[in-house]
Amino acid sequence: MCTYNIKYITTVLLLLFSFATQQGYAQATKSVHTVKPGETLYAISKMYGTDIDDIKAQNPEASRSLKAGTTLIIPTSGNNCIYYTIQPKETLYSIAKKYGVDQNKIKDSNPGLNESNFKIGTTIKIPVSRFVETQVDTTAHKSVGIAGTNCREIYKTGKGETISEIAKSFGISQEELIAANPEIKNKTGKKLSKGAFLCIPFSVPPTNYTKPQTTQDTEKETVMKKKDNYNIVLLMPFYTDGNKSIEFYRGLLYAIEEIKKQGSSFNINAYNAGQSTTDINKILSDEHIGKADVIISSGSEAVSNIIADYCKSRNIKMFLPFSTAFDAVYNNPFVVLSNMPQSYENAAYTKFFFASLPQSANVVYFECVKQSDLSKSILKELRLRGIQYNVVGASSEIADFQNSFKNGVANVIFLSSPLKTDYEALRSKLEKSAAQLAVKDFSIFGYGAWKDFDNPTRNTFFNYGVTICTPQFINVYAGGYASSRQFYIDTFKNTPSTNSQRSFFLGYDCANFLFGGNANPLSKPFAFKRVNTWGGMINEGVRVVKFTKSHTTVINDYEN
Repeated sequence: MCTYNIKYITTVLLLLFSFATQQGYAQATKSVHTVKPGETLYAISKMYGTDIDDIKAQNPEASRSLKAGTTLIIPTSGNNCIYYTIQPKETLYSIAKKYGVDQNKIKDSNPGLNESNFKIGTTIKIPVSRFVETQVDTTAHKSVGIAGTNCREIYKTGKGETISEIAKSFGISQEELIAANPEIKNKTGKKLSKGAFLCIPFSVPPTNYTKPQTTQDTEKETVMKKKDNYNIVLLMPFYTDGNKSIEFYRGLLYAIEEIKKQGSSFNINAYNAGQSTTDINKILSDEHIGKADVIISSGSEAVSNIIADYCKSRNIKMFLPFSTAFDAVYNNPFVVLSNMPQSYENAAYTKFFFASLPQSANVVYFECVKQSDLSKSILKELRLRGIQYNVVGASSEIADFQNSFKNGVANVIFLSSPLKTDYEALRSKLEKSAAQLAVKDFSIFGYGAWKDFDNPTRNTFFNYGVTICTPQFINVYAGGYASSRQFYIDTFKNTPSTNSQRSFFLGYDCANFLFGGNANPLSKPFAFKRVNTWGGMINEGVRVVKFTKSHTTVINDYEN
């Protein structure tokens, strides 16, 4: 009659099942994601290549509200990679060993991974094939490890062996062995049962272990590496976008002529990419494009997707100066988006609203028919912070409007709508209340779209201390603005329109940022961050413009 140790049989079956399953399939099908400000379910689904409905099924509360800082269970699957969340005490070395993957391959798959974000809770992409081979080193007691476990191998105990003997033979501490096998914690100094199966964990990294290295040791990462010679390709619809691309190109060339004086040289090729996928495929067959350091492009989503795939296959940066939304940025490390998607922008502006809100301020919400996503975001945060606010509107009685303001504190007004008609409705109330509000401190937190109001309307901003956040605003007081504008007039024999100026100075600022020229942008701040460790970069720079009651314009650049 045979007697079986049920405890050990269960352990062995679980370990062997895990071992067999992980050899046949790359990864359990769930990952953990920590929501960042501005992220949407749509963006997160694109990061992981999964469906929104599948995320909702795993996280029912996400259908109602998505709050920064919360964690989501993400169902993922794929033949070429897995997504892994870094656990306590783990290193790049131990993770690489766990999955039998070279450390350099993990770093290559995660360009945004660096010392500051290699920490518990960070999710990284690990390149593995669907069928993972667990290869065992012929060196005694050393192996690549069992994928999906913390075990580098499973060991069957012999007769009379002790914890100290086994730990010593595998070059690990007794504490490490016990931590991996809690069932033996009371066996210290005693002989273990023969035939027991133990998990042999990875020890601390060897002395020659190095932390992951990237372009920098902080979260900030340069978009372009400094070079003596740059190969630049522009793929833009030069004749079909109202001269926006042409003006951008003019500004870029103007800046490059200045940068050349510092010793850099440039090889520039510009193509009229248009909107046709057939045309772009023909253009990309030109061998010169494959030598580019960066491809600057704009165009239809279909054309942009082709260019993004091309850049990824050849390790070329793809810089998009005009786009505010491009799905490839969430999973293609070579995509660089010069503008924030709308949800990221709303999160950034909401963050600034509260960062600049004076202590004990009285908040006045001017309610309109239209309600913007930004106003919804601010209202939600006010409620979360328990900050009281007064609600008024165009239909409010003038006395009720005046009573919503308080003495002795800063009164901050924000509107639910960016429309000019709604601003005029607020202005009408303020003008009618001028005498009553003269002794009260008040200001307006406005919208970036207000910069497009006509000059007479914009001039009223000074009366009310309006502050706006925007991705681009030309600083006409900055050094270099006057000479650059005069260059434009002299060279192209006409005075630039507002839109022409914006595109021209956007090209100027982009060139200076990318290629090491003037560090002080005339119109657009830059602060690029990766959306995750394996995806592309988004510019989270914000230009804050304040129209003071002393009739001065104060411009500051803010990094989200």
